[in-house]
Parts: sequence; C-alpha cells; structure tokens
Amino acid sequence: TGSASTKASVSASPTGSAGTPCLHPPCPPVSPALQIIGKIKDTLEGRAVGILVNDGSDAGLVAALRKAAIDAVVVVLSTGGAKALSTEGAAIDFVRNAFGHLKAIAIDAGGQMLLQAAGVTPDAGVVAAKDTAKFIDAAKTRQRAREPGVWALA
Repeated sequence: TGSASTKASVSASPTGSAGTPCLHPPCPPVSPALQIIGKIKDTLEGRAVGILVNDGSDAGLVAALRKAAIDAVVVVLSTGGAKALSTEGAAIDFVRNAFGHLKAIAIDAGGQMLLQAAGVTPDAGVVAAKDTAKFIDAAKTRQRAREPGVWALA
C-alpha cells in the first residue's frame, strides 16, 4: 500500500538506520537532510514531559522530575489515585499512547499499577521515577527497541 511504501522509502537503507531494517528491500538510501535520527541533541532542552499525578502524589519527586519537563512521560501516583485511574479510559490511553509512541516513562509504585491495568509490560525505557538521571538519559531519545512489539508494521 502507499503507506507501507512511504515508510519503507524513508525508514532505512538496506543495512538499516539506527537498527531499523528496511521493510521492503531494496530501499533507497536515506537522505541526511530528511533524517531526524542522528540530529537529536543530547539534551531535553526544548522538549516537554507529560506528568500524570494525583492529590496524593509525591510532590518532591514530581518537582525533581519536572527538570526533565511531550517527549517523555512521568506517572507518579498514590495507591488510591492509581486504583481510581486504573478504571479511567483517559488515564489508560495516556500510558498506552506514551508507550506506543516510544516515549521514555518514569513510574513509581502507583504508576506501575496503572501500567499494569493498561496492559503495558515495562521495558528498558520504563524507569523508576526516583532514578531521575536514568529517566533523563532515557528521555533523550525514542525507545526504538520497543517498536517491533507495539507496531505491526515495524
């Protein structure tokens, strides 16, 4: 289809770009002028981080993670907040979409509860919210290793 051939023509050369294989070889080389991968700066400056909190969230932890502050997501919830949000479609969609869009996600115990309710299995791009340095490092790029598990055409 048109969308598959469009993706193949821009996603990678036959050897792959950033580990992404060409979907339908032979693929033309990727134009450096059109390529985002490799141009991303090693900083979160100019990026936004979505933070899902509730009234019982750890304010100190949220304040520390706002320094990374949608290119990444933080889910810091109290146990009661996580239980309540685990039945809310918007909250479930929020974490599923963040995961599906290859965002780094920082979670606390409440965040873990919400991810579990959403059917999201944490990977290397889902980090403990208290490890702010690891989160900031993960948030500098998309979690490309996750792609084959979330996109049927990857």
